[in-house]
Amino acid sequence: MSPRSGILILLISGLIFIEGCWDYRELNELSLAMAMGVDKDDDKDGFRVTFQIVNPKEVAGRNATGRAVPVAVYSDTGQTIFEAIRKVALKGSRRINLQHLRILIMGESLARDGVKDVFDFMERDHESRLTTRVYIARGNDAETVLNTLTLIDEIPANAILGKVKLSERAEGENYEVRLIDAIHGIFRKTSGLAVSGITLVGNAQTGPKISNMQHTSTPAELDIAGMAILKDGKLTGWLKGDNARGVTWVNNKLKSTIVNLKCKPKGKISIETYHSSTKIRTDVRHGLPIIHITIRQTGKVAEADCPIDLTKSSEIRNLERKWEEETKHVVVDAVEAVQRLKSDVLGFGEAVERERPRAWKEMKDSWEDLFPACETEVTVKSKIMRTGMRTKSSMSNK
Repeated sequence: MSPRSGILILLISGLIFIEGCWDYRELNELSLAMAMGVDKDDDKDGFRVTFQIVNPKEVAGRNATGRAVPVAVYSDTGQTIFEAIRKVALKGSRRINLQHLRILIMGESLARDGVKDVFDFMERDHESRLTTRVYIARGNDAETVLNTLTLIDEIPANAILGKVKLSERAEGENYEVRLIDAIHGIFRKTSGLAVSGITLVGNAQTGPKISNMQHTSTPAELDIAGMAILKDGKLTGWLKGDNARGVTWVNNKLKSTIVNLKCKPKGKISIETYHSSTKIRTDVRHGLPIIHITIRQTGKVAEADCPIDLTKSSEIRNLERKWEEETKHVVVDAVEAVQRLKSDVLGFGEAVERERPRAWKEMKDSWEDLFPACETEVTVKSKIMRTGMRTKSSMSNK
């Protein structure tokens, strides 16, 4: 027998005694957490942790006793996040598993106080998913948000994800932030973090009840609430509307949006942006950073509520110029709004470090003062590719 054959026999023999993974757990021994919320606990100077856990029988449609709540929500407090999680686990009959966690929500009060402890725990925990989406509960606590039942999506965590995805493609005023990206923004000294906000609209007392899912128009519902701006791990302010959309544009996160343009003598034209690309370049003049933002976008005419002939190339080019001016206006205002909050959520510092490493060595220690004073130059290049199913407005003959 050759030495190689002997080694092969030993390996095969060893496999006979292997029964499986040493730390495996059956699925019916676990509680699958879809969402996690963290709030301040002022009474104990600690944290309140909330988990939204799937009710597997209800979701699978095997509940023989009639309709039940599709999720269970458990909360408890502790001086540390880890202690609070262990206390929450004791409220159920199964071990809470974080490997399927889809969203992490932090209450506004906690966010203003600081969220570095939350991300420190999430980064250390071996079960945490770095693709978990991160949100801030605007004007509320995370526990209240996670207790609110939703109508179309039975699992509220899925409803929140769906709303943000829809907002990305409909308005362009929000975008998803993964846990790994949030950790990078929180712990990097010279940058900041922009996170989508979630708010509760309506009657908070009705939200946790099954009756909230039995109305055509729910008494309490979850809604998107702008972008939270954090600096050094603390919430410094909120951006909404065009300012939030401008942040999305600069960060190259815009998937789609609508821009309304005025036309003469009256009326408006809606342009749908369906592709946008943003590039940031940097320069240094007299020791100060100059940020060049270039946006290239394509779109189509979605609605023309004014007399205009879109068969004429001159009209198309005129619309493109107006579209460029409006986009530039939105972006400039958003940059100024972020600079007032003194949080570099736009990645200007990273761009300078990447392109001007020598200059960055002199700037990084004073970037907190330099960022609000950064000079920006915005260039927008637009192209209207389609005008819809008709070229002449219905008002052109009036």
